[in-house]
Amino acid sequence: MSDRTDNVADRTRNSTLDASKVSQHTQIRWKILLRLNDMDQIDFKIIRELQKDGRLSNQELSERINLSPSPCHRRVRILEESGVIEGYTARISHRALGMPVIAFITVRLASQSKNSMARFEEGVGRTSEITACYLMSGRQDYLLQVFTASLDTYEEFVREKLAELPGIGSWETNFVFGEIKKGYIVPDIRVSTS
Repeated sequence: MSDRTDNVADRTRNSTLDASKVSQHTQIRWKILLRLNDMDQIDFKIIRELQKDGRLSNQELSERINLSPSPCHRRVRILEESGVIEGYTARISHRALGMPVIAFITVRLASQSKNSMARFEEGVGRTSEITACYLMSGRQDYLLQVFTASLDTYEEFVREKLAELPGIGSWETNFVFGEIKKGYIVPDIRVSTS
């Protein structure tokens, strides 16, 4: 691996961001932008391979991308430290776990104040049936993803948990009756050749 990649980590660590003045989220975004500007095709090959199989050993990964193990490991570590790679997980079958019903719920808050949003988001964070929550543009404020065992357990969830979340003005539920494409693979990003 070239000095160029090692310099990315140095620039990230030594950037002029003042931790006391800039939020952690902003610092992470800055690190990713610094890293993205210096990423090359090898980095993108690493990302593609790890998205396909996050359990690859360093040896297997290095063989797939045609790079020796030591520089491959160094690049993976930099991708992790810079926040490009956020973590590794296992894909679980919700059906095998007895949770075949998937619902997407759009929620509109009664008030879009900062306090209302914060209280709602805190409530969502404490509700295990809600596996994903997105702040949305448009007429609805949030999109929730929920897994349940049956329509009866979904009704129970609505009555006992969803309806009790603070600040909800209205919601609408859409049930999934077929999965066409699923996963969390980020599309390919091509490095510009300029």
